[in-house]
Amino acid sequence: MGVKVQRVNPLRVRDSAIDFFWRMRAWPFATLEEYARCWDWRYTAIPEGEPIAWIALDGERIVGHVACNVRNFVLNGRAVRAAIPGNFLVDPAYRNTIIGAQLAGTPMKLTQKGETDIFIGYGNQIAHKLALGLGCRELGPMRPFIDVRRPGPALGRRIPGGALLAPVATGALATLRALTGRRRASPPPGLSVRRLAAPELGAIDRSSWSVPPGLSWRGTSAYLARRFLECPIREYRADAIVDAASGAAEAIVISEGRGRFNVIFVLANVARVSEVQAIELVATANPEIELVLVPLLPGTRLARDFAHSAYLERSRANSDTVLQNTTWSALWKPTHPAAEEFAAVDAWNVWYGWNSH
Repeated sequence: MGVKVQRVNPLRVRDSAIDFFWRMRAWPFATLEEYARCWDWRYTAIPEGEPIAWIALDGERIVGHVACNVRNFVLNGRAVRAAIPGNFLVDPAYRNTIIGAQLAGTPMKLTQKGETDIFIGYGNQIAHKLALGLGCRELGPMRPFIDVRRPGPALGRRIPGGALLAPVATGALATLRALTGRRRASPPPGLSVRRLAAPELGAIDRSSWSVPPGLSWRGTSAYLARRFLECPIREYRADAIVDAASGAAEAIVISEGRGRFNVIFVLANVARVSEVQAIELVATANPEIELVLVPLLPGTRLARDFAHSAYLERSRANSDTVLQNTTWSALWKPTHPAAEEFAAVDAWNVWYGWNSH
């Protein structure tokens, strides 16, 4: 009969799909129960709407899978539905067939048929080459923008007695910033930081927030709580930047890690506080933070803002393995009413949290 590809609601093929991922040992979990917990969270927390997937079937056996998470964005006041792929996997026995290309192209067809406005892809080099071959525009890899807050602990871990070199390292970094015209952001007065539990995050009303120009995510706060703070496989944290007088939240910072503070997503009322200022407030309020790391696409508005602050851009070779091996791409119809605005990629506000991890 051959292999056929069909569109499904992944929740309706849950058991057989979980068995496929377990058979492929696709995720770093030790038990089938952990696979099931991860699957359930992915397909109830990451999509903003009904989840979509395509499976490749050889008879009744799943041999390939790709998901598409439709997400809500805004572009200069225009609502935008974006198709973002995830969980692309093909059985090794079928990887030298056309199954991979067929599956990789299915989320893009949502955009080509007008079901979504834009496709935003990210993937390893194999998936990226497939995306480019199917007409996507290359956006490039993210790079880490870093702010070294306390060099002493890291030096101490690498070199015996290295913590004693902290004043020298701090002075060298200050000199480098001065020579390159960089300085840490100065947040506006009257703002404080508050750690959020999931119900608190989900209750934040952002309807009156000013959104920066360019493509930005515009989903709900409840979505952020469900996706990040209720994640069963990673420990994320959420901090709110709060106006001291009114008690209203003016920004949200999603992150993971303590000494190494990895920023995943920032949403800000940019009329009150910028994304860079929001992170500076959180870092200042948490003295245990040694290093702030923000993955960004070079050349975008956000990357420019962070480069003008205290952040230094590390090369791709000095990125972690995920950033080194992951490249972003996009596709939109040239006849779309917002095609010219989509093409202004330098104005996009791309955060690492846009992906489907």
